[in-house]
Amino acid sequence: MSDGLDPRAAGARRLKDKVCIVTGAGQGIGRAAAKRLGQEGGKIVVADRVEPAAEQTVGELRQHGVDAASASNRQPSKPSASCGSTASTLHPPLSTSARSKAHGS
Repeated sequence: MSDGLDPRAAGARRLKDKVCIVTGAGQGIGRAAAKRLGQEGGKIVVADRVEPAAEQTVGELRQHGVDAASASNRQPSKPSASCGSTASTLHPPLSTSARSKAHGS
């Protein structure tokens, strides 16, 4: 990873102190995006289904002074009795107008 950014790039450290969650960052384009966001000053959360790949990306980021951590979305091999399902979905909060439409207001 290059230490220097192109000075013509818009705001070379524009993500300083921002948290960037990068899904699929264990390899390929996701890893490249995580590296670039780290170069821009972002604190990186590496999310990937393959834990060793995610940890490798975190290690590479940390070697270059980037604050990074991993988050696994790996599913357990069998559901526990308490949860009944291994599926989980995250949804962004509804906007005020979307909330009104959902409740018929």
